[in-house]
Amino acid sequence: PVVSWPVVRTLLCLSIQNNWTTRQVDFSNAFVQAELKEDVYVTLPAMFNDNSGIDNKDLVLKLNKSLYGLVQVPRCWYYKLREAFETLGFTVSETEPGVFFRDNVIVVCWVDDCQFFGPDGKQIDEIIKKLERKGIALTMEDTEADVFTFLGVELNKYGNDLVLSQHNLIKKTLEATGMTKCNPRATPSTVEPLGTKPDSAPMKEKWNYVSVVGMLMYLCTNAYPEIQFAVHQCARFTHTPKQSHAEGIKKIVQYLQAILKQDAKEKCKHGLTFHKSNQFTLDCYVDADFAGLWNHESNQDPVCVKSRTGYCMMLCGCPVHWVSKLQTEIALSTTEAEYIALSQAMRELLPMREFLHDLQLHLDIGYNNDSMLKSTVFEDNNGALSVAKSPKMTPRTKHIAVKYHFFKDKIGEGKGINLEKINTENQIADIFTKGLSIDKFQALCKMLCGW
Repeated sequence: PVVSWPVVRTLLCLSIQNNWTTRQVDFSNAFVQAELKEDVYVTLPAMFNDNSGIDNKDLVLKLNKSLYGLVQVPRCWYYKLREAFETLGFTVSETEPGVFFRDNVIVVCWVDDCQFFGPDGKQIDEIIKKLERKGIALTMEDTEADVFTFLGVELNKYGNDLVLSQHNLIKKTLEATGMTKCNPRATPSTVEPLGTKPDSAPMKEKWNYVSVVGMLMYLCTNAYPEIQFAVHQCARFTHTPKQSHAEGIKKIVQYLQAILKQDAKEKCKHGLTFHKSNQFTLDCYVDADFAGLWNHESNQDPVCVKSRTGYCMMLCGCPVHWVSKLQTEIALSTTEAEYIALSQAMRELLPMREFLHDLQLHLDIGYNNDSMLKSTVFEDNNGALSVAKSPKMTPRTKHIAVKYHFFKDKIGEGKGINLEKINTENQIADIFTKGLSIDKFQALCKMLCGW
């Protein structure tokens, strides 16, 4: 198991709010450090000879350490690392097995990359030294600099702000598509949805569609949430891309070119921005686009009437998790589509609240443990709000009762989660459900990313 990116962003946000010290550690040849519990044998490599005169084909070697390529070695490495942390007094998070807690220190692990967070840098350094004394080979990165990298994401400090960017991957995407000199674009997509268009011309571009979509997916899930809707539109067609879908990719790449040019001109970084806040809240913005593909897909295809869910979780006003995806079932009305989106968002909000409660037991993260963590879910549809707040089910919504009414007992006064109406103009999640005009896109991007 590895730590999820929403948790990584949550801790980065909290480090800004609480002025925590961070350390980044890379474990050398991580998998080879773990011991194998199973009996595994390998043939003698061709370049080695045995002096006994026995044919190499009759000799085998028994592995004592795990070797890259074996199916069980990631698990072996995780348990070795987990055992080392537990002997130092750490406990594993119940909601995130890649996170380890101890008083005033928290560690997040992504295979062989670890980040330490805490108010006392000396305490963290001592823990790292103890890991080395246990025989675990590691190198510590210099995270005291103004910029450092974690899993390919650049973290740039500007005063009290932390900006996540991925300039190297953007440049790689521009080179892969042959668009290093393309004209910049203000938005990553058009207002009109991108449909299947089975009768359109086949893709004529020389670059690999699937490879470029993969790069764009890593960009939109880490540092550039504003392009996620556009990327997910294009990702639907990786099996049979048309030229129209390639044009959709090009629009995203042109938008990324605009980010590079703007950063070069202003000598700063435009990406996901974490800033200090005086109020500790975990809020969620939820929206849905009801049957947004109607008249853009074949009217005989059920996909054409599927709605799109979009939501974003904001910790201290900073985005830590966002989603844009088609709903799996077909909603019968705008209210139902919005309510389904609300339910999907609650499935992410509730575990994140549990994680923050666990975190508060080990570190002072900014709210009083005696009071409840406050969360507000912002919804712009009155019908969905009425269904969520209704004390009983109605014939209109009984067919989705089992799957979507699970969160009703989690909301209300005294339970920490409140539902509130929000104007569409301020609905940040709108950027994840549909293509927007330039003015509206830039306004929501400012509220979402901070620039």
